[in-house]
Amino acid sequence: MTSTRAPSAIDADIRAGLAPGRDGREDELRLSLRGLNIGLAALGTSLFIAVILLFYLQWQQSSWLQTSNENQEPTLAALTQALSAEIARLGESLETNRVISAVQDLRPMLASSTALQRQLSALQASTGAELLLSQPEATLTLERVRRLQTRTSEWLKDPNRKKDDLVGISNVAHSLAPPMADLLSNAKSIEKQQVNTQRQRLRGNASDIFRLSILCLLLTLLTVATLLLQNRQRALAQEKSRKLTEYFRQTQLQAETANRGKTRFLANMSHELRTPFNGIFGMLNLLGTTPLNAIQADYLKTANTSANHLLNVLNDILDLSGLEEGKISLQLAPLDVRQVVHDVSDVMRPQAVQKKLDFAAQVHPDVPQWLLLDVKRLKQILFNLSNNAIKFTSRGEVKIKVKLGVATALADKDSVLLEISVEDSGIGISSDALENLFQRFNQVHNDANNDYGGTGLGLEISQSLAQLMGGQIEVTSAKGVGSCFTLRMRAQPTQAPLPISQRKVFQPDPPTKPERVHRILVVEDNEVNRKFVDILLKRMGYLTYFAENGSVAIERLQAQNFDLVLMDLHMPVMNGIDATRAIRALSHPAADIPIIALTANVMTDAHEDAMAAGVNDFVTKPVHMGRLQDVIRQHLEPDRETTQPAKT
Repeated sequence: MTSTRAPSAIDADIRAGLAPGRDGREDELRLSLRGLNIGLAALGTSLFIAVILLFYLQWQQSSWLQTSNENQEPTLAALTQALSAEIARLGESLETNRVISAVQDLRPMLASSTALQRQLSALQASTGAELLLSQPEATLTLERVRRLQTRTSEWLKDPNRKKDDLVGISNVAHSLAPPMADLLSNAKSIEKQQVNTQRQRLRGNASDIFRLSILCLLLTLLTVATLLLQNRQRALAQEKSRKLTEYFRQTQLQAETANRGKTRFLANMSHELRTPFNGIFGMLNLLGTTPLNAIQADYLKTANTSANHLLNVLNDILDLSGLEEGKISLQLAPLDVRQVVHDVSDVMRPQAVQKKLDFAAQVHPDVPQWLLLDVKRLKQILFNLSNNAIKFTSRGEVKIKVKLGVATALADKDSVLLEISVEDSGIGISSDALENLFQRFNQVHNDANNDYGGTGLGLEISQSLAQLMGGQIEVTSAKGVGSCFTLRMRAQPTQAPLPISQRKVFQPDPPTKPERVHRILVVEDNEVNRKFVDILLKRMGYLTYFAENGSVAIERLQAQNFDLVLMDLHMPVMNGIDATRAIRALSHPAADIPIIALTANVMTDAHEDAMAAGVNDFVTKPVHMGRLQDVIRQHLEPDRETTQPAKT
């Protein structure tokens, strides 16, 4: 019995976290994390764009300031004022030369003319000159200045120049004073407008930089907040994952514990059920060797049939457990297909005859005689299918047919497709019931259970065994017409095995000479089994001695001489496996004594553990008397003709 533990705090948390609505909360958590990731990506992208724009505006402002510093040229107003001053100086030079009786030094006038030309060109090429020249009055004024400079330059270059010409040039120079004053005023206005425009640009740029800085700060704060929230959600998810991991770990441990408990339970059940079965079958078999009248023989047959039915139910349960745990392995050996069908027919035909049914078996000539298969499992499937066919057929016939199927193109060339069909003319199966036919505990004819009985395990076990052998059982059926179960699997043709003698039935063999008497120690805790084995061994001609557990057996082996040990594996005080290990470890001649495991535990692990401990052979309960006699003779009388030990 497995123990149960009190619920802990973590169990309560796990159950709370894994309540019926946990799937919805987990979906919400995943969606929340996904939304946070999307929001974080959007915030990161926005922050990146904002920083790029901020850098661009900073670069633009820096470029403006750098350009302004590099272009430290005179302003438009300064150039206009300088031009006006040059016109005034040229006018003064012209006036001076006009009032003098003779033209004297012309160099001041030439310098003024040259300076006037230079200032006029500088003004026209300056920044903002386009705005100034767009005004007609300014264009006209500058044109008059250009003509003034041109006339002065031509007069200075003319070798036949006349002093009287200076009067007109001087008058033009003096007449330019009012237009130049207006031009200077316009230049100052344009310059002021340019300064204001540049200031507005710088102010707007600074405002944009400020707003982008605020936006970057907000985006940074939002990003930090999103990261914190994401970390919190991730921490919650990790905590949830940790709880789930812990829950699944505990669930796996509980499942493993339950599986070990189930294995122990099946082993115990196998022992507890097979031990009395051994006594029942043993005594029935011994009774069958005595003279019986017809009524007694009929009673014995009925008792054997009932006992065999109970044993088949037990074997079905153990086979099902072994298939679930993957502990059933195939024992491939050459088998005669026709002999197998014949053996199954011999067993099943009396049941069919009892129900007044025809029972036929047919093997197609193309089927190879010897195939490499597991004869025990194949017979088990055929017995299950044949038994069902007879059970659900009230009149008509049951047929077993064996033939070769149609091979596919990708089939293994070294194997054949074997098809074994079991047909009946029984009550049939409806199409709806076919879907669940191979499910555990499923009984198609629920309304007829009282008439037919059964555990509902046979078909599932048969299908599982077929799949273990690489095949499949298919069924076709119609209500009221009958059913056909077909086993399809690939099998490899092989040669016939070396001939061996047939299994011998139990033969009472009392000793005829004292030197042939062998001493056998039987280690068995069940009184009924001791009685059965005692009678059986004495009828075989052996002397029997008993020990009720492994500890007593070890003491007797060291105190007395024995030729062989029959060792039960499941005993109190010291079990058979521990006793076998202890015997093999003795510094005594008894360490080499043959030990035959005689046990009701048929689980694969028990067989492997017994052989690993040092057991020489393995016989299961209920004991087949002929099998036990053969095994004992192999170890005590190796020169005597015996059969090879049959697999159990």
